[in-house]
Amino acid sequence: MHRFIGSYRQKLPVYASSLWLDSVQAYVDEALKYKSKGFKAYKVHPCGPSDMDMEIHTAVRAAVGEDMILMSDPVSEYTLSEAIKVARQLEDLNYRWLEEPFRDYELDKYAKLTRATDIEIVGTETTRGGPWGIAQAIKFDAVNTVRADVSWKAGITGTLKSCHLAEAHGMNCELHTTTMGPMDMANVHVSCAVRNCDFFELFVPEDIFQAPMRQSYYDFIDENGDIHAPEGHGLGVDIDWDLVDDNCVSHRSYSN
Repeated sequence: MHRFIGSYRQKLPVYASSLWLDSVQAYVDEALKYKSKGFKAYKVHPCGPSDMDMEIHTAVRAAVGEDMILMSDPVSEYTLSEAIKVARQLEDLNYRWLEEPFRDYELDKYAKLTRATDIEIVGTETTRGGPWGIAQAIKFDAVNTVRADVSWKAGITGTLKSCHLAEAHGMNCELHTTTMGPMDMANVHVSCAVRNCDFFELFVPEDIFQAPMRQSYYDFIDENGDIHAPEGHGLGVDIDWDLVDDNCVSHRSYSN
């Protein structure tokens, strides 16, 4: 599919993206696990409060060394002062970005944080209105990088529009996981059709998110931690329709 929507490349790096874990050591162990698999990047979803988040940030960086790209996504409601404190710590630890320290609609807080710190501030994951909603964050200089995905931003077309909008303003649009195999692979195709997305987000443990795709994510991820766009028809993946039918509680049929 990526060939029909403007193919730019055929693969891009994967980052393992944690769930909320119950201890500092659990984050350390998970980051090391995916580094051993060849992944070049890992994103912490720290469990809060902010002091605990900072402890996690420090421990993960110490464990994986300076050669692994790290990000933090607290999915939080930090105060502005907390967010500035955490952002400055992440700058010192050489993290790539701080994502969603506030609710996406708090554009004034985002703008103040972006002005106060040098680390990349990422938002708009849950912003409503597709590219039109993202445009407001860009207009008010609220973030350095925007977010989109095919499940929350009006499908493949809406996500492409979001990427192109960001590109027109000199910004990246980093695609967010959809937490479902086939839609994640749609994200891969979109990512390979644009040049302003640096990573593919893989929620881990990945085996619980790949359904109802028959393939494993690792059918497309190589030993260097890059994911390749499938080359088959459409999304290039097979759906386990028996699994879908067995778990379906309602459906609607359409005919031409």
